[in-house]
Amino acid sequence: MNLLEFESSLYLKQHAQQPVHWHPYNAKAWQRAKDENKPVIVSIGYSSCHWCHVMAHECFDDFEVAEVMNRHFVSIKIDREEFPDADHFYMRALHAMGGSGGWPLNCITLSDGRPLYAATYIPKTRWIDLLQQIIRITSEQPQTALQYADQIEQAMQPVSTFQSHHASITPINFKQVLKSLEPQLDFENGLLKGAPKFIMPEFWNFLLSYCNMPAMLQIQKAVSLTLFNCALKGLYDPINGGFYRYATDEKLKIPHFEKMLYDQAQLISLYWDAYALFKEPFYRYVAVQVIEFIESQMGLPEFGFSAALDADSPEGEGAFYVWRMNDLNTHFSDKQQNSFKLFFDTTENSYWHEADAHIFLFKDVRARPPLVDAHGIPSKNWLDVQGLLKSLQQHRTLPQCDTKQILAWNALVLKAYVKSYETSGSAHYLLKAHSLYNYITSNFKKSNTSWFHQNINQTPSGIANFEDLSYLISAFLDLSNCISEPILLQDCKNLTEQIEFEFKNPVSPLYFFGPEAILHRLELLKLRTAYNLRRMPLWPKIFYEWDLFYKINPMSKRHNTWFLICIRKYNLHYLFMHTGLK
Repeated sequence: MNLLEFESSLYLKQHAQQPVHWHPYNAKAWQRAKDENKPVIVSIGYSSCHWCHVMAHECFDDFEVAEVMNRHFVSIKIDREEFPDADHFYMRALHAMGGSGGWPLNCITLSDGRPLYAATYIPKTRWIDLLQQIIRITSEQPQTALQYADQIEQAMQPVSTFQSHHASITPINFKQVLKSLEPQLDFENGLLKGAPKFIMPEFWNFLLSYCNMPAMLQIQKAVSLTLFNCALKGLYDPINGGFYRYATDEKLKIPHFEKMLYDQAQLISLYWDAYALFKEPFYRYVAVQVIEFIESQMGLPEFGFSAALDADSPEGEGAFYVWRMNDLNTHFSDKQQNSFKLFFDTTENSYWHEADAHIFLFKDVRARPPLVDAHGIPSKNWLDVQGLLKSLQQHRTLPQCDTKQILAWNALVLKAYVKSYETSGSAHYLLKAHSLYNYITSNFKKSNTSWFHQNINQTPSGIANFEDLSYLISAFLDLSNCISEPILLQDCKNLTEQIEFEFKNPVSPLYFFGPEAILHRLELLKLRTAYNLRRMPLWPKIFYEWDLFYKINPMSKRHNTWFLICIRKYNLHYLFMHTGLK
């Protein structure tokens, strides 16, 4: 039987009525696999993922597929936002097999959890064929399956990338690192070359920090082009605010429509930083619009922020955001249509997947009439057009919101509020930051040395991981620069000591992603994965902030050593590892 009905995760609830006998991620599922000597299907995704919905409909809603899965496998469904440690483990298996990553992530394993095969989206026919092959191998050639699992496990072992332990950073080689990025930058469309295009806000924030250095004009050009095009083209929702997760094409016209909290929070900070540097009023406008978006559509009544908005609505992918010219012809007067065309490209350039289905793309904001004034305040003409489009959207079904609150992502919003206050000077943002700090400490803090990973329906659960605590340190440090509350720095000290105690690798300079308490949940999976900065270029910035803090407030030698290990000893080029650049 399907056991997901009483799970709190929205993603698991979305699969609770399927004919597949899904298990939640727990020891009972693995014990059943061992008792029955069956291979395991581990299927990982998240509630707002479009291709997760596609595969769910094509495969997991299908009785033919369910019959094969139920008869021959134990099937486990995992919300990657709920258990990022498990997601990291099986994503590493996919990479070891040559896969490029993505979701849904489907991994078929032995009963002991060791992967045999991993892939992302697979249509029904191929999925059944794959399952039949696995059935034959595990039943007829069990030794071959064991040998293959051994090979994959060996390939999954982390390889140390720290070769230059004593390399120094000089202005010359640092500039060379920055210059070496230029061939990877898309100077025509923005972001990095190729498709799909993810924004990766921290990468661009890092480049922004150094684009005013001498001989960095090309970097500055790439940053400016990226900031404009991300907000002018298909990655941005001009009606409601907020950025979509990624574009499927090089020209940034066609998005996948899920909106993730972590993107919004980091992009708020990025656009405020860009406004502070370039004084471009459009950047200020974007930052304010995204703040208003997360408050109106992702904020919860009790405070705190939801994880994501779905890509799909009942009418289909992107139905809430895509427009047809008939919508305008029917509901707008000729004068209103003329106003609309002042701001949007309504030609075939804005077509989505089919003719007359538009993702409305802004015209250049520097054209006339202006979208915003010199202070980033939107013009009356634009507000009128935006209001008309919002009124039409009220008759559409808003994509589902996953109200799960994740500690790391709410910490990023806290950082965004502080950045908003520091750049704009508006006390409103500081009050919001302080309120969010109080909410986080009241709802995620279990004790001085223990934090929860998530909060669903006012019920906290899970164990905070490396990402949760490191973002929390950074957010609390940011807030401590704006308000005088000793408890903030005490929280930072406690969090740092917790990371040192629970996440430090005794045989490597890398920190583990999950603490021991997480690892004991499923001993067989060896989830103590080294966290090597690939996902989080913010981490070195956190250590840099700590270094400055300890110069003023010296405490323990260990914390300064921690900084030295992660920055001075191992070189800033690890900031670029998450991009795959060489």
